[in-house]
Amino acid sequence: MVNPSTDALMEKVDTRYGLVVLAARRARELLAGDELKVKSSSTKNVTNALEEILEGKITYEIGNPQEETAEYALEDIELDDALAGEPDLSVEDASETEK
Repeated sequence: MVNPSTDALMEKVDTRYGLVVLAARRARELLAGDELKVKSSSTKNVTNALEEILEGKITYEIGNPQEETAEYALEDIELDDALAGEPDLSVEDASETEK
């Protein structure tokens, strides 16, 4: 039996997929040393993550994919602008320079 129950967890998250992703990300954070936000007797990071979700200590927000794409495009433009000022380091063919 899963503790906390799947039914109780599904009241906090829209989809099972969302629950799995949220719990996995939080479990990785706990594994990396992040502080636990609830009292728990479990030593397992996934169980601790699920308990945090159940108590409402961990939530999620669905982002707008168009906004994220625009942010990446802006970063690419800024990178292109930064690289435009660098010297040309291309290699020339030695036979062409001797002529």
